[in-house]
Amino acid sequence: HGHVLHLGERDCSVQRRHQKAVEEAPCPVMTEELRQAMGAAAVAAAKSIDYVGAGTVEFLLDDSGTFYFLEMNTRLQVEHPVTELVTGIDLVDLQLRVAQGEALPLKQEEVVLSGHAIEVRLYAEDTVNDFLPASGTAEHWSPPTGEGIRVDHGLASGLLVSPFYAPMIAKIIAYDTNREGSIRRLRRALQSTLLFGVPNNREFLIDVLERERFASGTATTAFIEQEFPDGVAMETADLDTLMLAGLLQFLEQQQLNGELRLFVDEGMDGSTGVRSLPASFAYSLDDEVQQVDVTALGGDSYRVVCGELEKHALLLALPAEGCLRLAWDEHIQNLAFCFRERGFVELQRHGRQFRMRNELAFSAAERESAGSGSVTAPMHGNVLALRVDEGDLVSKGDALAVLEAMKMEHTLTAEVDGIVSNIQVKQGQQVSANDLLLTIASADKATDE
Repeated sequence: HGHVLHLGERDCSVQRRHQKAVEEAPCPVMTEELRQAMGAAAVAAAKSIDYVGAGTVEFLLDDSGTFYFLEMNTRLQVEHPVTELVTGIDLVDLQLRVAQGEALPLKQEEVVLSGHAIEVRLYAEDTVNDFLPASGTAEHWSPPTGEGIRVDHGLASGLLVSPFYAPMIAKIIAYDTNREGSIRRLRRALQSTLLFGVPNNREFLIDVLERERFASGTATTAFIEQEFPDGVAMETADLDTLMLAGLLQFLEQQQLNGELRLFVDEGMDGSTGVRSLPASFAYSLDDEVQQVDVTALGGDSYRVVCGELEKHALLLALPAEGCLRLAWDEHIQNLAFCFRERGFVELQRHGRQFRMRNELAFSAAERESAGSGSVTAPMHGNVLALRVDEGDLVSKGDALAVLEAMKMEHTLTAEVDGIVSNIQVKQGQQVSANDLLLTIASADKATDE
């Protein structure tokens, strides 16, 4: 079709799959000479098989700057927005033109690389649980916007992220004049991204962008093992977060009470009396239950107390569509939140998301059953294998079953010691998230029975 274009490497992107560790070595610099050599090799590979169309050639690069052919994909890849941003070329448009028999409308020397772009893949996955693929309903989805930000997605609030396809939710790409600017923009974009209802890797991506090894461009395929040797940990809430959770659940109760009132007397709103009595909530923090008391002071003003800590909140914008703006001890804060289950509130502040459980919303029996030996499916999938039989004695950490979903296998392990007393599924059976798979009874209870 007249000529073949090579558009350079796909710049830096944060990938999801975590390869085996390799010895860390100094990272070679991508020079113009190296880029041209790779491009020429890619063109030669395509011409050698008379290939017509868009394609992606991948190479491995060692610490000496020598590169080796890895594979060719006869398509555009997930990272193609990075190339589009640094070249200003619409690759999909070119792909369609070539497919219709047209010649490419530009020559190689007209391809100019400018600026820097970085892409991350937002995945539905449980990063704390070995990046296990997840599914669920997107209760609130708000992608980032702003200069230099591009988001490719097909999601909307209320849609189900199913377990039957790859768990990628969106591609978020940031463009700036240099790498440092791209990292800053991408980090801010991820901090403003809202997604409630589906476990995802948003905060993990933020953590990656904040690591010096990544910022300096010296990350290798050993990055995960080096930076997260003990696995990815969930950030613990602080007292401020607990108190804000109490305020949100108080506002939720106020709204519900207002909807349930048999009559409305606007003259009574904001009055003192029984309204001035505090409402109590309780949340676990560092294995201790902390009580939070919230009192309405009238005029959209509230007092929140936790132990000896007292704060005042003034609502600047009433809760709407899962967002709240307030003055919190004279500091302006924006809160995103979601109520999905009785007794729980999910909130996002400063780019971090927390799921808080009000212990006072549950009976003692419900709290006790939460720590039982019931083993449920963490996701939709296929029971690939059962590792135990009824009557088997198991210890905490023992393998119980293997689930297969989204091209991955996940081993379920025992969280308590006991005896397998009730297996509800068979090998090869399809299960849904939260389905009961089997039960582990305490050894004493099984003996009594």
